[in-house]
Amino acid sequence: MFMRTTRAAFVTALTWGVVWAGVGALMGLYQLMRAPAGPWPSPLLNILALAVGGPMLILGVAGVLSGATFAILMSGAERGKSLSGLAAWRAGVWGALGGLAFSAGMIALMANQFGLDDPATQLAFCWVVTATTLGVISAAGSLAIARKGSPGLLEEAAEMQRLSGARENGG
Repeated sequence: MFMRTTRAAFVTALTWGVVWAGVGALMGLYQLMRAPAGPWPSPLLNILALAVGGPMLILGVAGVLSGATFAILMSGAERGKSLSGLAAWRAGVWGALGGLAFSAGMIALMANQFGLDDPATQLAFCWVVTATTLGVISAAGSLAIARKGSPGLLEEAAEMQRLSGARENGG
């Protein structure tokens, strides 16, 4: 059971990281369209520097960490419950907490280092809103994927937890 839960958490974290990195790439491309040309001699290198080096990397890493946090929170808090009975808003709350966990830590570090009036800290607040929103959307998407068709990794982990909870309770 532990290996199935770990595998489900790993797949969830990886999926969130890839999706969030894609959102970060789009944000980087938007930023590129609004910014003047960078120091790179080629427009392609300029695109890669802004999209990959900036928001894509930040959101990709945040997505992996937030997805893992979401999976851990869900497996602990919703233990023994089937995903078919889980309300979408509850999954959204766990996703928001997963997205908030590491971005709030980033704000605390930046506020401690620079103070709350610094533009970098204000930008960090924007990242928190982005990460929390992406967490809610990703949680709803993860729940929808888990409910669709045959049981996937998340459903397998929930079923194993439900069965082990029934055995522990004498059922």
